[in-house]
Amino acid sequence: MLSVGVPDSAFVRHNSEANGRRNAVNAALRSLAGSGSSGNFTLRYVDCPVSHAGGDPFEPDGLHFASVTYDRLGERLFPVVKEMLGQTSA
Repeated sequence: MLSVGVPDSAFVRHNSEANGRRNAVNAALRSLAGSGSSGNFTLRYVDCPVSHAGGDPFEPDGLHFASVTYDRLGERLFPVVKEMLGQTSA
């Protein structure tokens, strides 16, 4: 199972409460993934590969991805998913 962290955004950069919650969620997901396999699956955590700081486009609200950013997200996660699928088929 792949867990993708909550991304950086203009919204969280200007809202300390939201940023704190984002960081807490990502830390919890990272910790859970680090605890190893559970039953028939392994949880893997990756930081969100698109971000406001990285120059990826967001909608004017500063919180939601622009449509092109969803394409980038898929392209950047593809190698991780491909690797994970290769591991499960071995």
